[in-house]
Amino acid sequence: MDQETDLITNIKPPKNSKKAIVFYAFVILLSLAIIVATILIAYRYFYGPFGDDDKTDYATGRSKLLDNVDSELGETSQNIIAINGLAVEGYENAIQNSNLATISNVTGNQLSIVDMNSVNLNSTNNLTVNDTNVIQNSNINENTQLQENINQEEIAEFPAHDFDKNLLSLLPKYNENTKDKVKGVYSSDEKQVFLTFDDGPSNITNEVLDVLKKYNVKATFFVLGSNVDLKPEITKRAYEEGHYIANHGYSHKYSSIYANPRNVIEEYERTEKSIQNAIGISNYHSYLFRFPGGSSGGYYDDIKAEARDLLDDYGVAYTNWSCLTGDAEGNTTVESQLRTLYETAGDDTSLVILMHDAGDKKATPQTLEKIIEHYQKEGYVFKTYYDIMK
Repeated sequence: MDQETDLITNIKPPKNSKKAIVFYAFVILLSLAIIVATILIAYRYFYGPFGDDDKTDYATGRSKLLDNVDSELGETSQNIIAINGLAVEGYENAIQNSNLATISNVTGNQLSIVDMNSVNLNSTNNLTVNDTNVIQNSNINENTQLQENINQEEIAEFPAHDFDKNLLSLLPKYNENTKDKVKGVYSSDEKQVFLTFDDGPSNITNEVLDVLKKYNVKATFFVLGSNVDLKPEITKRAYEEGHYIANHGYSHKYSSIYANPRNVIEEYERTEKSIQNAIGISNYHSYLFRFPGGSSGGYYDDIKAEARDLLDDYGVAYTNWSCLTGDAEGNTTVESQLRTLYETAGDDTSLVILMHDAGDKKATPQTLEKIIEHYQKEGYVFKTYYDIMK
């Protein structure tokens, strides 16, 4: 026993101990590298390229997207098909009938359906709307009104859009020209601004809406269906205050939405249903989609290309942006967001500004106020996609 103890206590490290240390250090570092690589490969497989959900390569995306727009403008428009039970081609009479029923509940009284874009308000043979919101049909006896004055309480039941513009402004429209009109925004010479917000609704959205209300400016919200389900009351507020509610998919998880092209359509449909439930209008269709991370480029570029074709066939337009504040790229101050916006906007006159109303974008509402004041002074007109989808 004593001999064994002596052997143990007398064990000495090898003479060339430095080489042994280097060897063991190399083995340890190699093992760590293998572990890290395994974790990254697993993350990429399940969640997509590292950091995509938040940053989405916006810095290089603008030039890529604008090049993509130029190429797509030369494409031949495809035939439009039915979407969610509504025939897109030749739909106008049916849609007008449905919308007029929603507004005045008088379509059963022999009301003549007309093309609202060609209505002559001074004609005695067309549908007219007077200053007291009385809906009349002058083809019927002059002494007969289809509906008595709609009082203020009744009007309050309808979404608070601008009734003076058009009775049919409540619901977006899609026809064979919509796709080209949406893409044409980028090349327009008009001094116009489309304020767009991704990833909401959240508590920040209420702050954004307060700013927009203060300046009487409308915006377009590309909502996530999952967030709409969590905060339907905010989505409803945005809609009733006249903002355009568009579609940004349901999950924003790249591994899910870009697993295959069909998943993009499924996420679009699921989000449309969430929007309908939130605003309480079952036949609302946004017809407008923004791909998480943009409609082209990145790890899932091939999937996005196939999904764009599916959206075309499905009768849904898609859009990107032409400039951004970088609030999803780490710009957390008003100053840095404005600087990025003006740099990416350059000398363009028609601007589609990308911002986010996710819960962590604390500076975005303050930046929005500065943006509105700046472009109002520069003589720009603020628009939403209602100006196109009509």
